[in-house]
Amino acid sequence: MELQALVDGAPEGATVALPPGTWKGTLLVTKGLTLQGAGPGKTVIDAQGLGPCLLVDAPGAQVKVTGVSLLNGSSPRGGGVCFQAGTLRLEDAAVEGGACQMYGGGGLLLSGQKALLVRVSVTRGVGGQGGGMLVDGECEVEAQACVFTRNAAEVGGGIRLVEAAQVRLVHCTVAGNQGRGRTPAGPEVALSGSSSRVPALELVNSVVAPTGAAAPGVLQLGAFPGVVRLSHCLLPASMQGAEGTVLRFGNPEFMPSGGHRCALGPTSPAAAAADPFRTPEGLLDLRGRPLRRGDEADAGAYAV
Repeated sequence: MELQALVDGAPEGATVALPPGTWKGTLLVTKGLTLQGAGPGKTVIDAQGLGPCLLVDAPGAQVKVTGVSLLNGSSPRGGGVCFQAGTLRLEDAAVEGGACQMYGGGGLLLSGQKALLVRVSVTRGVGGQGGGMLVDGECEVEAQACVFTRNAAEVGGGIRLVEAAQVRLVHCTVAGNQGRGRTPAGPEVALSGSSSRVPALELVNSVVAPTGAAAPGVLQLGAFPGVVRLSHCLLPASMQGAEGTVLRFGNPEFMPSGGHRCALGPTSPAAAAADPFRTPEGLLDLRGRPLRRGDEADAGAYAV
């Protein structure tokens, strides 16, 4: 049975097991469900450029998706995931190769009510805005132990916030993303508001590392800047002077390991740079290691 038939046939509130294998096509969710895959690399949804891998349009409902890889999605709004309405939890997922050339959100477009991302890697996304993730409207997003890397966009290669988006990144790594086009802006994170709406970004226990030492880590655009709060983060040298709590600056000294390009080396300045009391209880990194060790925690999405 195809995945869409499994989803369509499930009653509201059900848990649907997504079998291992590579499933070609797109998946639409319009009601409250838990979709449980076998794990990234095991349950794979390959949209083959025919639409977003996952489209969630479930007003008033809660949708949870775990244990999946979402590959090669493409649409005018949101390549890998297009979240339009409801509440979404995406956990233990890999989003790769998404494209959204017309608007943005090559990896993720989040414009519903609330979204929680836990251990999600977003790579090789391409968009007009937000190659990795675009958060739009009044969407409230919290990302825990997530990685955004090797994405590209004209504005916000890694992450883009617009309108009244509210984004909190906890133990996240945003690194090695790129601007593209004639006038690229903000290779890692870019945000801008309007005369009546102001986006807000909070970075806690996180790492931001653009490829160029002089490139901005977080870029405010336009006449209506957003609100940025920084706490216990490792940031690029270009951001020295930024206001925040216990900030460090420099190269995170990544040591790629087993496909994890943003894993930390033992001498990384991100080691023990986080506030362990702001680490969510029991949070594991993308390799399954505890991010908190007693009274210590490492910044970013990986434990040393």
